[in-house]
Amino acid sequence: MPVAHGHTRAVGIRVFLAGTEGSGKTSCIAALLPGLAADHVVLTTDPEAPELWSDGRPRQLLGPRWTRTHRAVRAAFRRVGLHTLFLVPNFGLRLALARALEAAHQPDVSLYDADLLIHPVAYARYHFAPARWLPARHWLRAAGWLAGDRRRTLIFFLARPPSEAAARIAGRDDPRDASLDRDLGRLERELDEVVEAARGCGYEIVRLDAAGRAPAEIARSIDAVVRRHLGATQVPGGRRE
Repeated sequence: MPVAHGHTRAVGIRVFLAGTEGSGKTSCIAALLPGLAADHVVLTTDPEAPELWSDGRPRQLLGPRWTRTHRAVRAAFRRVGLHTLFLVPNFGLRLALARALEAAHQPDVSLYDADLLIHPVAYARYHFAPARWLPARHWLRAAGWLAGDRRRTLIFFLARPPSEAAARIAGRDDPRDASLDRDLGRLERELDEVVEAARGCGYEIVRLDAAGRAPAEIARSIDAVVRRHLGATQVPGGRRE
């Protein structure tokens, strides 16, 4: 395991960030990383450009050609109005890539800016009306194996008012993101319902009110919870369970 000298080894945990587009998930991860990675080995699982952080410094795990190819494919789907169809294979790619990188590098923390539990269920219910015929708790049981061991899974739900999230999307540098057709209010309601169902299934979910809060402030709240979990899962002698 590539842990820097003097670092505490802890049982690896997965940290999922859930929330609508514009809720601040990516910004919070960027604010969280430097401090958390100063003390722990952290994997970021963005399928475009995954990184392994250690001693507060990142190392890209895939080359720029991979990043350019992924962006080009995403852009092609958007140009022809099929971005929704892109989400399914991209989710499969994210899952496979994250699992392979976790197995190869055994990080203390894996950070997901699109979780493997709340988002698949909520977005399926949002995009495909027949998915609502089955209660969320049943979908969650099917999706549970994707998320992994719930004892090592932390889910942070960033709740930001739809109007504020829409303004954040409109202010992005990438006009393609601003043009995405989303009913953020309805998507937020789907997420709320799935979050409550997941909590009932035993997942630890921390709801963070993101309204008017800067990413650095939210990141400090996340950091405190993550560090408590890492401390609780520390194995004597610096070994993993």
